[in-house]
Amino acid sequence: PHLAHGLGQIAHRRGDLQSAATQYEEGLAVARRLNLRDLTALLSIKRANVAIETSDVATAVALLNEVLQLNGQHAQPLPRVEVICYCGRLAGRLGHPNQALTLFAAGLHALEVDDFRHVSVSVFNAFDAELLATAYQAAQAALPPEECAAAQAAGQALSLEQAINLAFSAIHLPPRMVNTSRPAELQIFTFGALRVLRKNHELSAEDWVYSKTRELLLYLLHVESASKEQIGAALWPDASEQQLKQNFRMAIYHLRRALGRPEWITFRGGRYAFNRSLDYWHDGAAFGAALAQAASASDNRAAHLQQAVDLYQGDLALESLDTELLLIQREQLRQQALNAMLELGQLQLAAEAFPAAAASYRRAIDLDPYLETAHRGLMGSLAQQGERGAALAHFHALEKLLHRDLHAAPDPATRALADMIKQSDGRDRL
Repeated sequence: PHLAHGLGQIAHRRGDLQSAATQYEEGLAVARRLNLRDLTALLSIKRANVAIETSDVATAVALLNEVLQLNGQHAQPLPRVEVICYCGRLAGRLGHPNQALTLFAAGLHALEVDDFRHVSVSVFNAFDAELLATAYQAAQAALPPEECAAAQAAGQALSLEQAINLAFSAIHLPPRMVNTSRPAELQIFTFGALRVLRKNHELSAEDWVYSKTRELLLYLLHVESASKEQIGAALWPDASEQQLKQNFRMAIYHLRRALGRPEWITFRGGRYAFNRSLDYWHDGAAFGAALAQAASASDNRAAHLQQAVDLYQGDLALESLDTELLLIQREQLRQQALNAMLELGQLQLAAEAFPAAAASYRRAIDLDPYLETAHRGLMGSLAQQGERGAALAHFHALEKLLHRDLHAAPDPATRALADMIKQSDGRDRL
């Protein structure tokens, strides 16, 4: 692994990113197999850096997530500082300069310097220091002076533990950038909560004017087109014909105004539709595209699944909409996300990326706390990385949960896995 690390660095400095990625991956496979935690973290960061430069966001997130798991509780501060800074670099590439600058400031404050170019070569070599310095300057340039100062002050006030927690959140933020050099005119986030950015400015309550404007957008995003009567039944089911006419006119007017131009909402043949031919990015559409790529991919399937999982930041936002159509869509998306998390966990286990697999299974458990397939995956991931006590503790917690909530006992397969972990000596493959 040390040789692969050195050869990877040489290739990276020459700009041969494909060779660098190959060398780092070969070294990483050996480091994981030999359970060399520090070297695994180092090579994961190096490979993540290459992924950032090639816009392979899913791979970068998966690797940095693994390093955060490895280094989050490290006894020495420098490994934590290192991963915090590289998470800042990824956050900047994702279009979140505020979070990036806060992470950079936290790292620099811990190192007691004011710029990466002043960092000792024992922490970052000259090449890596230059990469981080460039990313740091880009984050500063992307923010107004007052926001820049606030982000730096916030970073300097963070403990390393708090910065690690922020890094976890920052690298899982949905990208604000489409695959071009600029943000889309509209960036729409509908997982967890509705957020809309128009020309990189997030719409506020004042822009929406009232809640039905937001709900109208949510509805139109999830249907091909709809008549005024269909929209009325979804948004104002109890309104009279006169009330519907007035409410509808107001909602359409304010929605077009909030989005910036009338063309975003079209009207043809008596039906209204969101104009998908214009310049926009939607997390729901990106989620579906990532799953489709995963389904058709003969290789790199895990990277596409990771991208889909990262985009899913919570159930589809419906606000007060409760139409059967949208409720069914929300459940379908939730099940798709759950399936992606389980398959991703399996692939990560097969690749011996045990911390990343544990993170995938934990997310599945967050979606369905009674899904024993996910619990078994997490127990296996913990045991394979040497945390047998944590795996057994998780089994006992599951036992209590099932008894308390469902008056049930774990499946025989789950109990058999717990017994196997209990009897293993830490070297057995489960």
